[in-house]
Amino acid sequence: MWRRLVYLGACSTLIVGCHSATSGFGEPVSYSRNVLFAAEIAKTAVNTVYQAVMQLRPEFLRGDPAPTPVYSVDRRGVRVFLDNVELGDQTTLREIPLDRVTMIRYVDPGEAALRYGSAYRHGVIIVSTSTRLP
Repeated sequence: MWRRLVYLGACSTLIVGCHSATSGFGEPVSYSRNVLFAAEIAKTAVNTVYQAVMQLRPEFLRGDPAPTPVYSVDRRGVRVFLDNVELGDQTTLREIPLDRVTMIRYVDPGEAALRYGSAYRHGVIIVSTSTRLP
């Protein structure tokens, strides 16, 4: 009897774990505090990526630095990448229109420092766009 319960519990965990949420348009819906998908952004009345982030995930812009030695001075703040190309600081988000944005992802300071180096210790915002031509 207990084996059957364990088996049923494992099966239900697999079924729930494999289920991916989608919007009515077949696009993924964001349940992560570190990711914004186009479907979630479309529900707002904003024009730029900066406005979307400020309204939906303002914590992306805080960029608390990862711990570093006292002698390190870095005031660059959160860095922004657009389709894997670094644009600059968070003010560059104002220049990115929303019409082709598919996802905005925040990489926390610890992961950003490991992935990109110590100059990115405040975190990184990665903006991904569709590459479809009109």
